[in-house]
Amino acid sequence: MEKKARILVLDDELGPREALRMVLKSHYEVITTGTGSEALDVVRREPPDLAFLDIQMREMNGLEVLKAIKSIDTNIEVIMMTAYASLETAREAMSHGVSEYLIKPFSKSEIEQAVNKALARREANTGQQKEVRTLLEQMRTLTDTSAQGASYLDFIQNATGLIEQSIPALQATAAVLYVASGQDKLLCEIISGRERHRGFAEEAWCKALITVMAGGRPARLTSDASEFLLRDMVQHIESMGYEGGVLLPILAGQEALGLLAFFYETVAAIPSQWLEQGQTFRNLLALAIRAHQRYQDSQQEASQQAQRAAQLSIVREIARVIMDKLDLQDMLLAIGEQLQAGLGYTGFHVWLQDKDSDGCQYVYGNGTKPAWQPEYLGELHELQEQEVGQVVGPLVLDGRNIGAISLARDSRQGRLAEFEVELIRMVLEYLSMAVKNSQLYGEIKETKGYLENLINSAGDAIITVNTDGMITSWNAAAERIFCLPYEEAVCHHLSKLYPGAQHRIPWLVDVMSDCQIKHFETRLQQQDGSPIDCSLTLSPLFGVHDEVVGVSAIIKDVTQDKKLREQLMQSEKLSALGEMAAGVAHNFKNILGTILGYTEHLLEAPDDQAEVREGLMIIEKAARDATQVVQRIQTYARGSSDADDFEPTDLRQLVKETVDVTRPIWKEQAQQQGKVIDVNLELDDIPLVRGRAAEIREVVTNLIINAVDAMVQGGSLTLSTYEEDAYACIRVTDTGPGMTEEVQRRVFDPFFTTKGNKGTGLGLSVSHTQLKGHSGHITMESELGAGTSFTIKLPI
Repeated sequence: MEKKARILVLDDELGPREALRMVLKSHYEVITTGTGSEALDVVRREPPDLAFLDIQMREMNGLEVLKAIKSIDTNIEVIMMTAYASLETAREAMSHGVSEYLIKPFSKSEIEQAVNKALARREANTGQQKEVRTLLEQMRTLTDTSAQGASYLDFIQNATGLIEQSIPALQATAAVLYVASGQDKLLCEIISGRERHRGFAEEAWCKALITVMAGGRPARLTSDASEFLLRDMVQHIESMGYEGGVLLPILAGQEALGLLAFFYETVAAIPSQWLEQGQTFRNLLALAIRAHQRYQDSQQEASQQAQRAAQLSIVREIARVIMDKLDLQDMLLAIGEQLQAGLGYTGFHVWLQDKDSDGCQYVYGNGTKPAWQPEYLGELHELQEQEVGQVVGPLVLDGRNIGAISLARDSRQGRLAEFEVELIRMVLEYLSMAVKNSQLYGEIKETKGYLENLINSAGDAIITVNTDGMITSWNAAAERIFCLPYEEAVCHHLSKLYPGAQHRIPWLVDVMSDCQIKHFETRLQQQDGSPIDCSLTLSPLFGVHDEVVGVSAIIKDVTQDKKLREQLMQSEKLSALGEMAAGVAHNFKNILGTILGYTEHLLEAPDDQAEVREGLMIIEKAARDATQVVQRIQTYARGSSDADDFEPTDLRQLVKETVDVTRPIWKEQAQQQGKVIDVNLELDDIPLVRGRAAEIREVVTNLIINAVDAMVQGGSLTLSTYEEDAYACIRVTDTGPGMTEEVQRRVFDPFFTTKGNKGTGLGLSVSHTQLKGHSGHITMESELGAGTSFTIKLPI
C-alpha cells in the first residue's frame, strides 16, 4: 500500500485548522497544531512532507516558524496562509522558499492545486538530492577499496603456497618475502618458520637488503663471508637465532621487484645447490609480483575512471540545477540545497566582488556560519582547508577573482579526500560562470525594467503588433488615449482601433513589405467608438534572423492639434479674404459706376431706342462681370466642406482658377499701389493627384499674395506645372528682391513674418502642414537680387 504524504497544519484558530483537515484527510495523513512550538516539535520528531502555516498568530508568527522549519529540513515544502496579505510579507515568505501563498478565504480547488504543486516540487528536489548522494557514496566506496589494498592480501595468500614448497626444497628453517614498495621501502611478510621476529623488519636490516636487491646478485650469509655488508648481516641473523641464510633478489629484467630470504639454524644445512634450486622459485615469484603489480595498476585505473565518472555525474547534476536558474538568489539557493542536502555539507556561504570598491560583499548564506570572513578577494587564490570543518575557495573567471565560497563540513568526515577536492574545484568553475550569467541577467533585467518604465512614461502611445496584426504590447499612454485597458488590448487585432479595416490594414502591410519607417496621419477610434485623429510613425520589427516579425507604432493624438490647425487655417483664409476684399471693392466700384452712369443717361433719354438698347447691353455686361467676381470669391471661401475625402484633382486647372480669383490682388490692387505685375502661365499637362482641391488652392493663393507683396516695385510672376519622378509639381516664381539666409532658415516657422503688423506669420507654416497631410511637401529657392521660387510637390 502506498504511503500517504504527511501534512502539518498550523493555525491558532480552530475553525480554519479543522476546515483544512477535513479537506485533506481523505488523501493525506494530516497533523494539526495550534502553536508554533508544537509545530516545531512535530517537525523534529516526524518531519512532514508539507506544512500549512498561518502568518498572523499570537505566539510565533508564520514567518518565524517558516525560518525554523527550513533550518531543520530544507526539503519540507511550506504553504503560507493569511487573511491580511501584503507585498512585504509575501516577498519575505518567498525568499525563504515558500511553495505557495494563499489568501483567505480560499476554495477547495485552490487547496488541492497548491498541495499537488508543493508535493511535486518536493519529489523532484529529493530525487535530485538522492541521486547526487548515491553518486557520492559510490565515490567514497571506490576510494576506500583502493586504499585498503585488498588485492595485495590476495597476492600474499597466493604466494604463500609457492614459498612453503620452496622451504623443504632448500632445507630452510624459515623464509621471508620482501616486496619493493616505493623508493627505499620494503614490505616484509613472513611466510613460514618460527614466530615473527622484529629483527626481520628493522630499518638497518631492510636497508642492507635493499642494497643486495639493487645489486641483483644472490648472496650466501655465512660467518666466512668476505664482504663487510654480508658479515654485518650474519651478525644480525645470529641475534635472531640463525647461523646462516640465503638472499635471492627477485628481478624482472633489470628491475628489482623484491627479495626472497631463507634462514638456517646451522650453516651445514644450506644445500650446495642452493642457487640453482632458489633460481626457479625467485623467477616464479617475479612473475607473480609482476602480475600483481599489473593487476593493481588496472584496478587503480578502473577506480580512477569510476571516480571521474561519478564526479562528472555529480557536477552535471549540480550544473543542471545552476543553469536552470538565472536570478542570482534563486541560483545560490538551488546550489546551496544540492551541496547541503546532496553532498552533506552543513553550510554554504558566498561573497562577491563589490562593483564600487576593491572589497567584497556577502550575498548569500545558509547553515553553519563560517569563521573565515574575507576582507578582500585578493587574499584567496586556491582552494584551502582552513580547518577540518571549513573549506574556502575562490570564484575565478577569466583569471580574475569575482567572489569566494565557504563550505562547512561535518568534522567527523575528516580532511578533504583528493576526489572531493577535484569535485569542489569543478563546482567552483561552474559556479563562477553561473554567477557571471546571473549578473548579466540582472543587468538585462534592470535594462528591461528601465526601458519598460521609459515606454510606459512616454506621452505618446507606443504599441507593437505581430505579422497577423495582433497587438503584442500596449503602454500606459495607449490606455489613456484609446480608453482601453491593457488586458482588453493585448492579444486582440489592431482592427479594434481601426474601424472598417476588417483584418487587413493597408499601411500595416506596407511597412512589413517595404521594411521602411513610415509617417502619416489617420483616424482611429476609442473604446466607445469616438473617433480621434492620430499621427502615426510605423517601424518594422526584426527577429533574431533579420526576418520581419511585426511592427512598432508610435501614435500621437493630434485631435486638438488638428482643430487648432483648422482654426489657424481659417484665420489665414480670412486674412487672405480681407486682402482680396480691398481689390474686389475697387472692381465693384468701377462696375457700379458704369451701371449707375448708364442708368442715369438712359433716364434722361428714354425715347432713343438705339441708345437705350446700347446702354442696357453695357449694363448687362457690367453685371455679368460683377457676378464672376462674386463666384470667384465664393469658390475661394467654400473651404473643404465638400472635400473631406481626397478626390482626383487637376493641378493645371486649379492654378488657372487661383490666378483668376486673385486677379484683384495682382492686377487692380497692384495698379492702385503704382506697380505692374506681369503674370505668366507655363502649364504643362500633368497627371491627376489625389487631394483636397480647396486646401491646395489656398496654398497657391498664399504664394501668389506673398509674391505680390515682395515685388514692391512690380515685376514678373510665373506659375508653371510639370511632372518630376512620381510627383506633380507647381512652381511659383517671382522677380522680387530675394531672401537673406536668416529669413530662408525661418521661412516655414509659425508666426515668423517679414511684413510687420500686416502679416500673421502663419501662411507658409500652415501651407507646409497642409501639404504634409497630402503626403507632399514644399521647397524654396531664393537669392538676394534674383527673386524667389516655391515648389509644391504632390504624389501622382
